[in-house]
Amino acid sequence: MNRKEVLNKMGITIHYNAEVKQKDKKIIPKILRFVEDCAMRYNYEYQVFRNLKGYAEHNKIFNQNNEISQEWFSFSDFSDEKADVRDEFKESGFVETDTRKNATQDCILIHNKFNGEYRSESFEVGFYLNPFNKKYSWSGFTKTQIFNEKETIPNLKFHIFIIKILEQIKLRFLPELDISDEAHFFFTEQEREENIKSWEKSLKDKTDSYHDIAEKYLKEWKIKKPYDFRELVKAHTGNLSLIKSIGGTLQGLGYKKGNIMTPVENGDVFLKQFYNKICKELGD
Repeated sequence: MNRKEVLNKMGITIHYNAEVKQKDKKIIPKILRFVEDCAMRYNYEYQVFRNLKGYAEHNKIFNQNNEISQEWFSFSDFSDEKADVRDEFKESGFVETDTRKNATQDCILIHNKFNGEYRSESFEVGFYLNPFNKKYSWSGFTKTQIFNEKETIPNLKFHIFIIKILEQIKLRFLPELDISDEAHFFFTEQEREENIKSWEKSLKDKTDSYHDIAEKYLKEWKIKKPYDFRELVKAHTGNLSLIKSIGGTLQGLGYKKGNIMTPVENGDVFLKQFYNKICKELGD
């Protein structure tokens, strides 16, 4: 994910993708069982799908020179579309979607429900045999952005829950699993170093479109550490200027209303206790 996407994103989202070779397919049921166990253990509502029928897509975006500028694979369970599709993009050429390949998927869908209501997008872990590259593919994203006070605690908790699951899948089963967290609650040391180099370059180049903000973000990345719950709160509130909404929720817990970035003693204690409680529940 490049800096422009990060700075202009419309909500806090966790992206994830991985591929499994056919010779390693026995690992897939183990991953799905692990995810199901986590959902059961932490009382999240979930659905399991076996051999979900649909089709695989090979999506390609072409530039004005008819060269491929982007391409990706995806699975859809809406199997009523059969033909190839090529639509003209007004801005950037063409997108071509090949929908001829039938496929099935095994997956689990975990819902972020609290008091009977959905609080965010659901989290899906699922693999299908990609007929284009002959590998088992999994890719997706979950938006945990907070849009009202009722979503505050459930969504912060769900964000950490998803990261914990992805982290464990990466450690136990799929080292090549790619995880991209727009809240930067999770990031690798390599990602941190890449951001530092990128912002240093923008700071040196006065003609760079990000030059004016480069110093700020450079300082942040030099001291930023993963798994900082306060950074997670900051990312959610700053993203859509929802400081008042979340500040109202946490007002009685030590934060001044409308200024969640300025913790007082009780608020700081609350955040540490809340984060430690969740980590204990989800397992360190």
